[in-house]
Amino acid sequence: MTAPSSSTAHRVLIIGLGQIGLGYDLSLHPAHYVLTHARAFSLHPSFTVVGGVDPSAVAQERFTRHYAAPAFAEAAAAVRAVQPDIVVVATPTAHHLATVRAVLAAGRPHTIVCEKPLAYTLADGRALTEACASSGCRLYVNYMRRSDPTAAELRARVADGRIATPLKGVVWYAKGLYNNGSHFINLLEDLLGPVLAVERVSPGAHRPDGDPEPDFTLRFSRGPVTFVAARADDYVHNTIEWIAPNGRLRYERAGASCHWEPRIVPPVEGAPARLAATAEPIPEEFAREQAHFVSNLADDLNGQPACLSRGTDALATLETLVRIQPTLP
Repeated sequence: MTAPSSSTAHRVLIIGLGQIGLGYDLSLHPAHYVLTHARAFSLHPSFTVVGGVDPSAVAQERFTRHYAAPAFAEAAAAVRAVQPDIVVVATPTAHHLATVRAVLAAGRPHTIVCEKPLAYTLADGRALTEACASSGCRLYVNYMRRSDPTAAELRARVADGRIATPLKGVVWYAKGLYNNGSHFINLLEDLLGPVLAVERVSPGAHRPDGDPEPDFTLRFSRGPVTFVAARADDYVHNTIEWIAPNGRLRYERAGASCHWEPRIVPPVEGAPARLAATAEPIPEEFAREQAHFVSNLADDLNGQPACLSRGTDALATLETLVRIQPTLP
């Protein structure tokens, strides 16, 4: 199914009005914070939000009050009522496949945007991507870090050698492998190439929701990266550090801060090379991360270059997750 022309605003239905769907930025200024699907799609001229879905009457009322669009308790009824072009699936991960099937049975959207991770099992992930493909429906997964300015700059620097490879890296992640660590796996698959090998270091613990927190090493085509689980009970800590032949990258606070420290050769003969004392900041707009995803989506639908995690990319990430931790309890 083809997308409408760029002169027509795409009609967007959001299924799941929790934090990422609606809540994160409700009390924050829209000029500075775009952290949810509702705000991001409502602010972009290529889209219009035509409805929301959530079993909670409180969530429905908040959505209608803030976005002046109808809210429904059930997905299929909403699809039939508002006939969306794009459906955002922001339900819990275990319900992604059933929600997508219900949407495709009730209507004919040209695009589905699914929250991450795609699924908890390869069977569900493959069934979801196949359902979209057989319906002629584009599938994207909201690994939004691929779309932000920081990732664009790192992608360019790795490609042209300003960040040399092979490199070695360390990722600290918290709050679960599937629900949080997958963000960094997906981003590094984009920046460093496909995962060539998985080495499990420690099984780690499991969160109360069953999401595991192992330590492991992924060998990418541009170098190995070791993931270490942090204790989210103490505080959330999500960082990437790269040690490259020509410098050190620090991607910190989940992407809200990024700096490059280049290698410096001292003028004194025989003195060892060192890192520059002053780090170069890499551009970031972490507080508007969902806006960048939606802007890239608009470009892609209009046939322009875009940086997004498509369904096939997210399925590759899920395959990596399953190689690290085959089953959830």
